[in-house]
Amino acid sequence: RDGNGNVIALAESAWDPPQDGSDLVLTIDSAVQLIAEQALDKAIAEQHASGGTVIIQNPKTGEILAMASRPTFDPNAFDTVDDPSIFNNPAISETYEPGSTFKTLVMALGLETGAVTPDTQHNGGLYKVLPGGAKIYNANAVDFGPETMTEVLQHSSNLGSMFVAEQIGEDNFYRGLLAFGIGQPTGVDLNGESDGILPLPGDPNWSIANFYTSAFGQGLAVTPLQLVNAVSALANGGQLMTPRIVCEVRGTETQHFDPVVQRRVISEQTSREITDMLVTVMNTTYERFRVPGYNIAAKTGTAQVPSPDGGYESDATIGSMIGYGPAEDPQFTVLVKIDRPQESQWGEQAAGPAFQEIFQRLFLLYGIPPSDPAAQSQPEQP
Repeated sequence: RDGNGNVIALAESAWDPPQDGSDLVLTIDSAVQLIAEQALDKAIAEQHASGGTVIIQNPKTGEILAMASRPTFDPNAFDTVDDPSIFNNPAISETYEPGSTFKTLVMALGLETGAVTPDTQHNGGLYKVLPGGAKIYNANAVDFGPETMTEVLQHSSNLGSMFVAEQIGEDNFYRGLLAFGIGQPTGVDLNGESDGILPLPGDPNWSIANFYTSAFGQGLAVTPLQLVNAVSALANGGQLMTPRIVCEVRGTETQHFDPVVQRRVISEQTSREITDMLVTVMNTTYERFRVPGYNIAAKTGTAQVPSPDGGYESDATIGSMIGYGPAEDPQFTVLVKIDRPQESQWGEQAAGPAFQEIFQRLFLLYGIPPSDPAAQSQPEQP
């Protein structure tokens, strides 16, 4: 052929028609994907944020029902993109310090190891002095006083979460985080997945401060999918699943992919206990973001953003909310992550409205009946 693709008729030629490839059937539900994208776009606009991610997973199977990130690009006009990094998928390739959403995993480890129970009391305090003299405070330097472990989650107490880590002990703490898949790729069937960052004792960049700050989700980094997949193990009775995007490959033969359990990370009893605790958190601390008639287990997070020069940026946060529901029989694990919100630095205000909207629309879309119809019919309080 010449430069214009025309056949040069100088010799015998043959035509080999292209062969159809296989069809991929995705786990993505287009209706759920629309819900995720609309809620994310609305939250980013309201918060004047730089971007964000929403992931919705079926905790029982590991199937990804929706995965949306901003900023994004139009696949029909990819050649107009100036910054190639926008082709990355932040849901699996970008890491961030999760902040207080990570306390869900730490508390689950405390329950699983027997280090604490929901009613174990922590004495509180204004700050904790680390070896070397550094002081760690709760947000806004609040002293919550004596608090149970359920109240530690309700208050999102940094000191309380550090207390749990101390009771667990370094060996069991890191062994548990590794079991949850922190610091490792999830194995999702997508290219470009990051490992995350989990400094371990003995690493050159580890210090005892890492042990304490990791208890409240700082000093380590996860991908959004890593965190969602770990929290799904809390929802499904304690099994860490392999997250999946492809359901079937249809060609001359059909290949179906069944759910894959990687390992058990907590017991069913621990799963029930942490779920009850997180439902209490949702029904008290985050009451205004409830879906009337439904029980949802949830936790917010407000994380500082590391500075390229070391330390943290003074005016930037990542606000997020993660949870699963209905709590009695979880069908969805949802993460809403909002990058650099400008209207409110806190995860509750930045991510809460989108989190609530997503669950409302999911319950309606899938026809899931309320666990408390009477509560659903009651008018919302102003």
